[in-house]
Amino acid sequence: MITKNASQNNHFYRHVLGLRRVKVTVNQDDPSMYHFFYGDKTGSPGTELSFFEIPLVGKTRTIRSKFILLESTF
Repeated sequence: MITKNASQNNHFYRHVLGLRRVKVTVNQDDPSMYHFFYGDKTGSPGTELSFFEIPLVGKTRTIRSKFILLESTF
């Protein structure tokens, strides 16, 4: 996934949802672009989320919504 603002993304996933940031690296194809990984506190399979920071990404529009259920055991 992509994020326009890494700080806001970090706040939401860590402080609102309670996930851990498990890794920060850079995009191998574009080292100026950060790549963030989040997961639950125990590293359970299937809980990892990954974001690339692209500050200049344009405005997005949703044509069809999909809801994703993030289950928590903490």
